[in-house]
Amino acid sequence: MKIPESEMQQRLIDFDKACDEGFFCTMFDPVMSQEETQTNKDMLLKSINPEMRLTESFFKRIYAYELTYPGFAEEAVKRLEDAGSTKSRGYYEQFSRKYRQQEEETLRNTGEWYVQQLKKQQEDTERKEVIKWEKNVKKMSQSELLNSLENFKSAGS
Repeated sequence: MKIPESEMQQRLIDFDKACDEGFFCTMFDPVMSQEETQTNKDMLLKSINPEMRLTESFFKRIYAYELTYPGFAEEAVKRLEDAGSTKSRGYYEQFSRKYRQQEEETLRNTGEWYVQQLKKQQEDTERKEVIKWEKNVKKMSQSELLNSLENFKSAGS
């Protein structure tokens, strides 16, 4: 269904007004303030209770906060243990070890890809230089070829 031109104009005006009022700022700005991060971190710690289900996503959140706030994982695991989860430390260590291995594998694969790209770029550059040299050689006179050969010989010595 096609939107009438007048309605489309009104929608654009409303959209611009919402942008000016900052309505979309939080929607498209993924950066959280220090205050919001602290609140979420505290909420995560407060959510720990004896009946909770320990999931991989829960340990991923702990791991993420640990990256920004060293010591957070220890605090969270301690709270889990205080809540009666005797295996939480092992679960967290297992998750963090698995995550670090995945990260290392990703970095290794990225490094290998990058090296291949550099080699490919170098081969392309060398190939272009050879083609350019071949074109220049075809245009040279016999005396220029002899001079080039002499220069090549003296450079190799």
